[in-house]
Amino acid sequence: MYRKAGGGGGQRVQGNHAWLFLWIAVFVGCAAPVERLVSRPTIVESREWLLSDSCVTRGCYPHVDELKGRGIAIKIVPGNNISSGVFLIQLYLFADESAQFRFDPSKTTVLLANGKVITSKGLQCPGTTRTLDYLRSAPPVVTPVLVRTQICVLLFFDDPPPTATEIYTLTLNGLTQANGDVKVPDLIFRPRLIKEREPSGFFLS
Repeated sequence: MYRKAGGGGGQRVQGNHAWLFLWIAVFVGCAAPVERLVSRPTIVESREWLLSDSCVTRGCYPHVDELKGRGIAIKIVPGNNISSGVFLIQLYLFADESAQFRFDPSKTTVLLANGKVITSKGLQCPGTTRTLDYLRSAPPVVTPVLVRTQICVLLFFDDPPPTATEIYTLTLNGLTQANGDVKVPDLIFRPRLIKEREPSGFFLS
């Protein structure tokens, strides 16, 4: 026996198509590029070091900057929160353990546009609550950290965070290797207008 298709089935198919188009429209709208002004680092041109765009998440949001040279890679993620007064920079360092890189965050400084120099307080990334009271009271990293494949370090500066339009300079003085200090180029943060596809609910841990 053959079953004759009724009119109701066609209506359901049309309804399903309508829902499909609606979901596509919502998805495209959510994934539309967002234009915003951000603070991104730059370096003086160098033969030993290269600064380029990179990712720290599967969806590649936000784009971050990666500094590579001398056998080590450093991803830089500014974590400033103007409303809560938190001035943070998160670093991911990548290197072979055999290279014997060590990083002492207490030697890192920031030079603000007004000429003020601030020294960082190094904190572990996991388990750190990013509120001003906690950051001030949390115990710092007190010894140079061995860079094992990948490590994450929070640099906390106890000063009001610069806005996206302010220029400031990050100096990473605390990187060493077995044969002595490793000179890292200064990172000069400047305003940049970018477009990114921002997924809802993103949180960088």
